[in-house]
Amino acid sequence: MARPPADAPTGSSGTRGILNPALGLRRFDLQRFDTAPTLRDFVSRVWVVRWDLGNQHHDQEILPFPRVNVSFQSAQARVVGPSGERFVANLTGRGCVLGVRFEPAGFAAFSNRPMTEWLGAQASVAETWGAPGAALTRDLNERCENFANPGLSDERLTRARELLEEYLCGRCRAYPAAERDQVRELNSLIERAQSDRELKRAEQLAALAGCSLRSLQRSFERLVGVSPKWVLCRARAQEAAERISSGETVDWPRLALELGYHDQAHFIRDFKAQIGFTPTAYAARCKEG
Repeated sequence: MARPPADAPTGSSGTRGILNPALGLRRFDLQRFDTAPTLRDFVSRVWVVRWDLGNQHHDQEILPFPRVNVSFQSAQARVVGPSGERFVANLTGRGCVLGVRFEPAGFAAFSNRPMTEWLGAQASVAETWGAPGAALTRDLNERCENFANPGLSDERLTRARELLEEYLCGRCRAYPAAERDQVRELNSLIERAQSDRELKRAEQLAALAGCSLRSLQRSFERLVGVSPKWVLCRARAQEAAERISSGETVDWPRLALELGYHDQAHFIRDFKAQIGFTPTAYAARCKEG
């Protein structure tokens, strides 16, 4: 599986970013684990997805927030940048993936390329982290033995998580304290953008940060790889998808206004551009699921 099928913002049961979650969570099991305190500014979660579909398959649609994920599945180890639009994770047969979801500004400390180049991009762990990354992939497979097995024991899984966190802690210890402060500030600002419905314009984020819009844009480009406007637009689409998938009756014009759109037509265009369906079509898909 090239991409990780999960990207919820907080907690162990959040579904934001998982499209049509009621159907998806009947097809795979998702676990999320807190990380060591040393990693908190850089990594939000270690996650594990397991599935056992027999002869069936499931296409899980995802609308991720601006985060990098690194996933390990058997001999495959991929770094996956944030995506500008919905993508589909293809689950077949049975399998298990161990992954790391970085904080929005967290992966800059682990990247050998500008963050703007990660939008819509993928690379192998060995390409990104060199020989130490290749060694990490080998060690994880040796420690877990049959890592593709969805019946992987909790003991082996714990050993794999410990090895992964040990590697990440070693890489981030040398990160400059001043840079760490800015990473923390940007992560907090982006979390606010995702949760505060009153934030609808990039200028509002700049005011919260106490800097000019251009200065904030430069910080986003360097540490996140996307613009403040991109973050706000994605937060609105995720909020709309979450509301629709909950099954509640939606007043479309009111929802558009609550999310900061000038009119319903603008909301529909933006939603379809990111998710691939109009809001009403997506609601119908969720109902079927």
